[in-house]
Amino acid sequence: MKKFWTLFSIVTLAFVAACDNGSNVKAEMGQMSLAVNKLTDAKTAEEFHQAAMMLRDASLQAMAKQPSSIKNAEDFKGYQAGMQQFIDALDQADALAQQGDLDEAKRATQRLFELKKEFHVKYK
Repeated sequence: MKKFWTLFSIVTLAFVAACDNGSNVKAEMGQMSLAVNKLTDAKTAEEFHQAAMMLRDASLQAMAKQPSSIKNAEDFKGYQAGMQQFIDALDQADALAQQGDLDEAKRATQRLFELKKEFHVKYK
């Protein structure tokens, strides 16, 4: 019976993975939201850096997927360009934190919120 449930779990997982054509970025966007909150709540440069790495990873994953709201290649390229701007702004803020300027790094995260607002209007 244990083998049956193991096999059933594997088949179910394979089916779910096959049905997910990568067009849903909700999970990545949720991870990004949590990581941004951790950035703003960071008490040390190391906490900020850890949150930035988590956010960067989720952003790269989201950038690789085409959201279901985007229907053509031109819009997808625009979405990817917006995600790259977000990642670049994140890297700049993280560099400030790693240089020991946590307050300035937190101020630099304001750009992340601006980019989120700008690109959500276009592509959400």
